[in-house]
Amino acid sequence: MIRSTHIARQWQTIISSLTVLLLTILIQASQCLAEKTPNIIVILADDMGFSDLGSYGGEIHTPNIDQLAARGVCFTAF
Repeated sequence: MIRSTHIARQWQTIISSLTVLLLTILIQASQCLAEKTPNIIVILADDMGFSDLGSYGGEIHTPNIDQLAARGVCFTAF
């Protein structure tokens, strides 16, 4: 009887450890998926060419837009 109780406790420990490990993996995976959600910003300006912005080689000083362009994707043909 003592031996079967000891084995049952070992299995409980193993199952508990595996459950904690699985939950940790699932939480990490869900956080990684949440971080990969894209952030999309559309900037609409009237009477401005793409070459007017600093990020496209223009002469107008646009530091915030340049910073967004450096961290993201810039389209040149659309």
